[in-house]
Amino acid sequence: MVQKGLILFCVLIMGGCANLAKETEEVFREQNRVTSELLLLLDESPPESPRHGQLSDAEEFILQACMPLNQFAIRYRDNLPIGPFKKLRLPKAIKVCRRVTEQTQALLNDLEP
Repeated sequence: MVQKGLILFCVLIMGGCANLAKETEEVFREQNRVTSELLLLLDESPPESPRHGQLSDAEEFILQACMPLNQFAIRYRDNLPIGPFKKLRLPKAIKVCRRVTEQTQALLNDLEP
């Protein structure tokens, strides 16, 4: 009975891995795209302007929110070991990064002339 449970668990985990990897990559790429757009607007914005302050705050917010996902991606890219507890936290990291990326994109859309 234990072996059947273990096999089922492994099948469920492995089946979900492909979807999780795809979702991780999608969110990671979108976050990088939005952050790049934000940095371009920040460079174009005069430092004394309120817009610059908003963009600077948004940059800090997205970097902090997406740090766990980015750390995971870097470890994966560099073929470093990723412990089971880090893997268990990945779905939450994806959710948080996705939400903040969407909020940051909405801010950028509102700030554009």
